[in-house]
Amino acid sequence: MSQEAVSRRGLLGTSIKSAAELVGPNLPGFRQLSGKRLPVIYCTDGTDELADALELACLYAQPELELRGVILDTAVGSAGFRTVHQLNYLTGRSVLALSGLQSKLRTEADRALDQPVETQQGVSFLLSELETNREKVALVVTGSGRDLVAAYHRNPRLLQARCRAVYAPLNESGDVHAHTSLLRSGLPLHRLLETRGRLSDVLNSAPEPLVKLCHGLWRKEVGDPLAYLLTPLATEEKTALLHTERTLRGGGLIPHGPATAELLARLPLTRTA
Repeated sequence: MSQEAVSRRGLLGTSIKSAAELVGPNLPGFRQLSGKRLPVIYCTDGTDELADALELACLYAQPELELRGVILDTAVGSAGFRTVHQLNYLTGRSVLALSGLQSKLRTEADRALDQPVETQQGVSFLLSELETNREKVALVVTGSGRDLVAAYHRNPRLLQARCRAVYAPLNESGDVHAHTSLLRSGLPLHRLLETRGRLSDVLNSAPEPLVKLCHGLWRKEVGDPLAYLLTPLATEEKTALLHTERTLRGGGLIPHGPATAELLARLPLTRTA
């Protein structure tokens, strides 16, 4: 192994260890917000759309959080846009869903300015939110993190000053330059832990519309997303869904295990279907 490879491996190991030490049940400094809602942005590559929906539902379910936007590193028209549309409908919210960068970063300093304009929405939104929001912004990053890294490269001082925390799995997810740059950024990183289990562990007491939403993702439904929520779910289909296993991420803003189930059971709905 080359000396360069050894040094790089050492850097990543040190960074991840430091981030792991920061894991806690609450966002550091959150209690200092004096009752104000914490602005949050969720970034994903949609690798597991069902897991993403459950994580998003956890963010929607917490009244102390103000979910400002969802950045999707996926093609326009993906299931991620459908999920945000459905959750907005059920909760009466107006969370934005934005197209993120589609291509991997080419270097550890890539600002991704040459990627198609229609994929720049996520980076532009992120920079705007950090610039204009009165409170520092927390980010939950379950994908490559390339939008966050590109935003950092374009305005590192803004990210350092206005980013309250970044929650991420901190494992390499197919974009090695984004991964390495995030670890080197000096941003306040917190590891999202991963556990695998049956969906029954988190959905047994969840509102029926949320279960139906998850069923649609599981079956890859492509019809009208709101009309689908109105149709009843057959008992055998629900049973099959709840026996499905998924790897779910948690830590900080997204709780683990029984706490996840308790939170999803309290998802505040303005519409029951």
